[in-house]
Amino acid sequence: MSETPVWTDRGLRDSPNGDDPPLLSLCMIIKNEADNLAECLSDMDSVVDETVIVDTGSTDRSVETAEALGARVHSFPWIDDFSAARNESLRHARGRYILWLDADDRIEARELEKIRNLKENLKTYPPRGYALQVICRDRSGQDVIYYQLRIFPNIPGVRFEGVVHEEVTPCLHRLGIDIAKAPIAILHTGYSDAAALRKKAMRNLAILNRRGSGTPQTPEDHARMAQCCFGIQDYDACIRHLLEARSAGGKAAPFYKKTYTTLADCYLQTDQGEAAVNLLRQGLAEYPDSGHMHYLLGAALVLTGKFREAFHHLQTALNGERKVEDFPVLSAIDARIRYYIGRCFEGMDRLEDALEAYDLSLSEAPYDFDVLRAYGFASARSGSIDRAFSAFQAAKQAAPGFDRGLWLALAHVHAFLGETHAARRLYQEVLKQDPADPDARSGVTRLSNVITAHEDS
Repeated sequence: MSETPVWTDRGLRDSPNGDDPPLLSLCMIIKNEADNLAECLSDMDSVVDETVIVDTGSTDRSVETAEALGARVHSFPWIDDFSAARNESLRHARGRYILWLDADDRIEARELEKIRNLKENLKTYPPRGYALQVICRDRSGQDVIYYQLRIFPNIPGVRFEGVVHEEVTPCLHRLGIDIAKAPIAILHTGYSDAAALRKKAMRNLAILNRRGSGTPQTPEDHARMAQCCFGIQDYDACIRHLLEARSAGGKAAPFYKKTYTTLADCYLQTDQGEAAVNLLRQGLAEYPDSGHMHYLLGAALVLTGKFREAFHHLQTALNGERKVEDFPVLSAIDARIRYYIGRCFEGMDRLEDALEAYDLSLSEAPYDFDVLRAYGFASARSGSIDRAFSAFQAAKQAAPGFDRGLWLALAHVHAFLGETHAARRLYQEVLKQDPADPDARSGVTRLSNVITAHEDS
């Protein structure tokens, strides 16, 4: 086991055995990540002074690949505890500071240069942690961004906590170590597969349930359970755990502000719109300068039909400052705000203003399904069939799944343009979902009559 370097009020000194320890260690845990490692570790040796990888039971060529890339690899049996595995990587790290990554993380060249510059700060006393900006991209290309502690001092007592969704932040707080925010971006690519995300959430929930059996659950445990329940769309369970976490952890808990976002989302998903609005009004009272809280409240008000009040909060959010938070928020939040402003204009019968707002939103997020869908329907209402047709086609391409209203609207436009075969295909797709769908059946009947009349003529 390597000796841990010693801090003094003059800065960092050599390790107790007399060796000069490296400044920055990259620590990772892996299992069957052979296809990811080369891209993840590309050029990292130009930034870090050593790479330590703990393998938890790979059956592919992960170990050989990691070693070929210059990493020191150690084996550790999987015991349903992510913190245990990560702490094993810390045990082998010789660096004065730790940078931790996942195999599906990517750091671009310009961000690596920022880390090189940051390393100068790692030589000074007192030690501190650094939260970097993590960008998660889903399959539609939408990004969410948040600050997460990724660099921290390798000193006694600093360890990961939590069997899933493991964190170092709580122990840094207990040790009185400050955390600074550094605008250095890490792209996390593991959010592109919805099925894989659900599988991970189910796995994590099972781990938490096994570990929690017969033992008191902490506020952090409830927050982690809530995150897993949200991932599998069990919104009622998510609400229960979030309320317990908020009650037990209080406003000082590091997850407290994040609960406003998730809890409000759960309320909206379970048709409890007024509960979401009331919750977010409380959140805005507690964080009056938060542009993000204005946005959340504005969106909830739109979804509950309170368009004029929503417009005020959305304009405040658009014109104010919106900082990157310690929990995921949309990178293209301006586009989302303009989408909800468009919804407000529609609710206030200002159709041209709505179309302009949707146009602005699409200029920033051209593949956003919700905006494309709304733009299509608003264009149809305005009488612009060509514009509606283009928007509906783009929305169908971006759709996360079957959308009855969109499919029917696009079928109607195809039929209006005389494209009977395309219209029939869409009606048939609707009928596959519900053979008794009255609008699709009526559409097929109308098309059949048109085709028959055409043949008779």
